[in-house]
Amino acid sequence: MNKVIKYLMSINHLLFIVGLLLISIDFNCFNVNFYEKEYEKLNTASTIGMSQEELLNATTVLLDYTRDERSDMLVNATINGIHTEVFNEREKDHMADVKNLYLNAMRFKNVFLLLEVAMIGLLIVIKKWNTIVFWETFKIAAISFVFVLLFFLLFALIDFDSFWRNFHEIFFTNDLWLLDPRTDILIMMVPLQFFYDLVMRIVITFVLLFGLFTTGVYYFKRKGIAYYD
Repeated sequence: MNKVIKYLMSINHLLFIVGLLLISIDFNCFNVNFYEKEYEKLNTASTIGMSQEELLNATTVLLDYTRDERSDMLVNATINGIHTEVFNEREKDHMADVKNLYLNAMRFKNVFLLLEVAMIGLLIVIKKWNTIVFWETFKIAAISFVFVLLFFLLFALIDFDSFWRNFHEIFFTNDLWLLDPRTDILIMMVPLQFFYDLVMRIVITFVLLFGLFTTGVYYFKRKGIAYYD
């Protein structure tokens, strides 16, 4: 197998690993049980001045909107004794950006996963499948990604505030994400500590998925499954 094919395989593996990370993000960001536990841990309902039931209802609306399962974020609740709309226009505009970012990320995820499956299928069809080469090219991609992940994880552990700010400055072209924790319900619902806990859960989920896939690839390499000259 020539070097060009091996290089392309490594790139494909790298994109697949990014796809695994996006799966982890998707799974955790829409885990309502996680939100409920975080709200209880951070005493969110009391901080906002609304009931836990209405808080979870507003969360459901928020998540459904982000997944494009509803067209708006219109939801009312009693906050500090006043029945009012939960999210203001700035929060809605920011979540429109978040929604676009999420939907685009999921499209990339699907493409990255399909590319890996398509590559495996193609190699088998053209009789170029070799589990040893597959492992070697996957290992190159995995090591490269792990170094990058460790860098960002260390950054997040040392100064999560700067990490989160840089994330927003990279992925958003406006300052709508700069919300006021005194008046904006959205940032009261998901303060910095919430996002710290979320990012750590995403990393743990990714490590489990990545470790499982890596173990499988190594196992097939040792067994010499589906080897072709």
